[in-house]
Amino acid sequence: MTNFIPPEPQNSPEEERLRQRMRARVRQETRDEWIAILVAFGTIGAILLWSLGLRKDSAFSSQWNQNFATSRIEKEEKSFERRSDQEVESSANFAPVAVAPKAKKPRVDNNLGIANQPKKNNQNLRNSLIVGAPLLGGAKLGNNKPKVEPKPKIETKSPEPKVEKPPVKTPVKEPETKVSKPEVKPEPKVVDPKTVVSFDDVTEKHWAYPFLQELGKKKLVGATSDNNFEPDAPITRAGMATLISQAFNQPNSKKIKKFDDIKTGSDISKDIDKSVGIGFMKGYSDTEFRPSENIPRYQVMVALATGLGLKPSGDPINTLQGFSDRKKIPNWAISQVAAATESGLAVNRPSFGLDSLKPAQPATRAEVAAMIYQALKQQGKVQEVKSDYIIPKP
Repeated sequence: MTNFIPPEPQNSPEEERLRQRMRARVRQETRDEWIAILVAFGTIGAILLWSLGLRKDSAFSSQWNQNFATSRIEKEEKSFERRSDQEVESSANFAPVAVAPKAKKPRVDNNLGIANQPKKNNQNLRNSLIVGAPLLGGAKLGNNKPKVEPKPKIETKSPEPKVEKPPVKTPVKEPETKVSKPEVKPEPKVVDPKTVVSFDDVTEKHWAYPFLQELGKKKLVGATSDNNFEPDAPITRAGMATLISQAFNQPNSKKIKKFDDIKTGSDISKDIDKSVGIGFMKGYSDTEFRPSENIPRYQVMVALATGLGLKPSGDPINTLQGFSDRKKIPNWAISQVAAATESGLAVNRPSFGLDSLKPAQPATRAEVAAMIYQALKQQGKVQEVKSDYIIPKP
């Protein structure tokens, strides 16, 4: 039984061509590498030979310079003798002249190989021994063609397109808007309440009509000079002092203070002195009352509760728990506001809900009059009136 060896698979023509290309590329690259190596070594050798041969103190350089200088001097001597003979012959045809004795043959310096004839020429030849230095009037070894410097290349730029700038607009100065502070409307002058029974600008449709109607009948509040009350106007601290001084008639319990912002002897100073003396109002400090400042609702309730001496029956925070805006009441005023609310002094205008006190809102003249009426009812001086705007007791 014989062992069968399968034949090796033959490569396809395409694979054979690829193999041949690869072998040819390898041979070409190997040949190029050897050529590059030979060129590099040849260049290095040439540079070394050139640098050693052209050194000033090398034997090759000295011998070459001597041979070159000697041959050059001999040529110059022959040329000089030839020119001298021609000049003498030409000058003999015109006038007899003394012939100069023949110049001695210049001695050649064996060390330098330089002829000691004219010093000027010898000095030039001495300077020319250095390879590349000028020889006899500027001659140089090698190529003596004058070096022509290339002319500077002048670039012609095409004219840039003209860009038209947009016209500059001058800014228009806008008129300055002055931010003016809100004007504080002065409190209307109130006449003696004894001459007033009703108010022309308070009709039965007004929400505060029941309160103002009773106050007018009892002559507890006065009207303005035109027989109006201006119920919806904000009230100032001086205006509230006037209403308090008209509605409450009780002896002074507090020391009257002199405020720097109140004119002594004026009508408003008398009302402020009375409201402070009977214990309803206080100044912002010992010297300042701020009469023209609008008074917020929580200060109205504080003044009435203080003047009547009201105290909360329990925890004031629990008393005010049912009001959504209780946190807007300052901490120092919580006790008096709770006492006024428990006593039924708090009254809201129609735009306020009964579940809120709106403590920081500026009070109107009608709101202050309604709360004063409720305080008089607390003292038993007036009868109870029915109104949907009295806040229920908590």
